[in-house]
Amino acid sequence: MRLTGAESAFVLGRFALDRTAAGGGPAKGVFSLVFRKLPVGWKIVLDHTS
Repeated sequence: MRLTGAESAFVLGRFALDRTAAGGGPAKGVFSLVFRKLPVGWKIVLDHTS
């Protein structure tokens, strides 16, 4: 996680899912999230997964 300002942050990571064949089989990839601090708290304002 990196703060990009007093009210914003960026997260980059990897994921791995163990699923049955009927559930689509295993999957893995990368994701990025942008968080923004709003009056109600930190919220994800952008989510990209590939």
